[in-house]
Amino acid sequence: MAQLHAQPVELVDHAVVALALPQRRQGEPWRVGQRVEGVAGCWLADSRSWESTAGFNAARSAASAAALRGLGGRPGAAALVVIERSGAWTAFEVPAQAAALSA
Repeated sequence: MAQLHAQPVELVDHAVVALALPQRRQGEPWRVGQRVEGVAGCWLADSRSWESTAGFNAARSAASAAALRGLGGRPGAAALVVIERSGAWTAFEVPAQAAALSA
């Protein structure tokens, strides 16, 4: 959040953070005890036009690739957390094919 708030409001309104999910099988229900690992990095973007903006897409792609690298070759999945300036956030899995294309 500090990186997000350090930027001018008119330039950046979201941060994207990557997560590695070792042993996660995509499409299966989440289970208690699912291991979640943070991946170094935070990608900032302006999403006022949402996914249609090149910067927001680039931030999500870079974070997806980082999440996949965070698995270090282990089986699993990637996830992203998109954080708004207000502190509201959304977490979602990234399809393995999309994360691999970003890598």
